[in-house]
Amino acid sequence: SNKYPQVKHTCLQEVFELMQQVPNTVMYLVHRSGPTSFIVREDGHETKRKVTIGSRLSCTCSSSGLNGNKELCLHVLFTMLKILRVPASNPLVWQLSLTDRELDEVLQCSSLPQAPPPRTHGSHAHKGSKKLPPGEVERRPLEEGEESPCPICYEDMAAVDLDMLVYCRAGCGANVHGKCLGIWADHQTRSLGKELSCPLCRTAWGEFKWRPPPPKKRVHRREAGAEGSHGSNLHMGSKCGVCKMAPINGKRFRCFVCADFDLCEGCFGSGQHAQHPFACRATPTAFPVPADRPVLMPTATRMGVAAPAPHTAAHATSSITNTTGPSHPPPHGDGNSSSSS
Repeated sequence: SNKYPQVKHTCLQEVFELMQQVPNTVMYLVHRSGPTSFIVREDGHETKRKVTIGSRLSCTCSSSGLNGNKELCLHVLFTMLKILRVPASNPLVWQLSLTDRELDEVLQCSSLPQAPPPRTHGSHAHKGSKKLPPGEVERRPLEEGEESPCPICYEDMAAVDLDMLVYCRAGCGANVHGKCLGIWADHQTRSLGKELSCPLCRTAWGEFKWRPPPPKKRVHRREAGAEGSHGSNLHMGSKCGVCKMAPINGKRFRCFVCADFDLCEGCFGSGQHAQHPFACRATPTAFPVPADRPVLMPTATRMGVAAPAPHTAAHATSSITNTTGPSHPPPHGDGNSSSSS
C-alpha cells in the first residue's frame, strides 16, 4: 500500500466547501521546519497541527493524513492557499499527492518579489526622517511593497493601524501583527526553547514588549491615488501574453512561475493564466505586490476540467464531482493540455 493516491481531475464538493472557509478562518503559522513542513494553530485553539506537503499531503488532525485515503482538511488548504499562495483555480490545490515537478511549482507560487533593502543607521535618509539608533533599521512603510500578508496569519496588513503592528528593528524592517508575533514568540520560546527571532529574516528579535493598545476611533488611511501624477503608465519593453498589447498601459501583471509572462489588467481580470499567481506593478516605477484573484476565478482547462464559475453556487455544485482519474497528471504549464477520452 505504498501506492500514491490517484490524481483528481475535479474538486470534491467537501473540499470545495472547505476552500470557501479558508478566507474567513484565522490560523497561525507558528513554525516552519523546512520548505514543505509546517506547524499551524487555529485561532482560539491551543492544539497545533503538523502539515506536510509532498508525495503525500498530510496533517496530524483526524480529518486528513496517511490513514486510509482521507480527504484534505482545513489546515492543509490554509497552507496551500494562504502560506504557499497557490491560486484556488490551480488543480494542485485539491490533490492528495504531488510529483517533484508539481511540488516545485507549488513552492514557486510563494516566492514573493524581493522588497527594497531597509535603510540602516548611517545610510542616506529622507529629509525629515528621524535618526535611527545604531544597529537599527528603518521600518518598512506599508505604502511601499508591504501589502504582502502578515508572515504568521497571512492576513492583509494594509488597513491596520501601526500601533497594532511591530517590526523587525535589527534585520529586515518588515511589519508583523503584534498579536501574531506574541503567538510566534510563545511557540519559539516555550515549545522549542529558542530565542525569539524574526519569522522572515531569522534575525534575533530581542525582548518582545508589545501590548494591545486601548481601543480608539478608526482612522481611514489615505489611499494612494489611482492615477500617477508623474509620467504615463506605459511599461516600456513589456507585452501582454494574451492580447499582445505592447507596451502594456496601466497595471502590469507578471507571473511568479513562468520565466517571462506578463498580462495587461484586462486579461488578468478576465481570468487568463489563472493557474499561477501574479505580481502587480500599478506604475512602471511602483514596487510589485502580490495580485490576488477571486477564490473561484475561471481557469484554463489545464487538466481537462474547468474550475467552477464564480458567484453561481448551483453551477459550482454541478461542476464538482467525485470523479478521480487513473494515473498521474499530465504535464502542467500554460493551460494548453490535451485531454483524451
